[in-house]
Amino acid sequence: MSRLPLTGIRVIDASAVLMGPYASQWLADFGAEVIKVEPPEGDSTRQTGPTTERGMSPVFLGVNRNKKKHRHRPEKARWPGRDASASFVQ
Repeated sequence: MSRLPLTGIRVIDASAVLMGPYASQWLADFGAEVIKVEPPEGDSTRQTGPTTERGMSPVFLGVNRNKKKHRHRPEKARWPGRDASASFVQ
């Protein structure tokens, strides 16, 4: 298999709903390591449309394929946002 053009690039995806996740889905499809960061309650598209498994709607699964998931829990960080985000960039 040939190397994808964005292999070796890490992207932090803090977007929500549809267009941001769709754009970062393309980056993941081209080989980037995309880390999807969600609030504690999860991305709102997890509940969009009919679903057979709670929190796994077809819309959410479609635009978030090929991504690693991380649910941000600010109560576990000393400085909410800063520590959690810094751990991805190091």
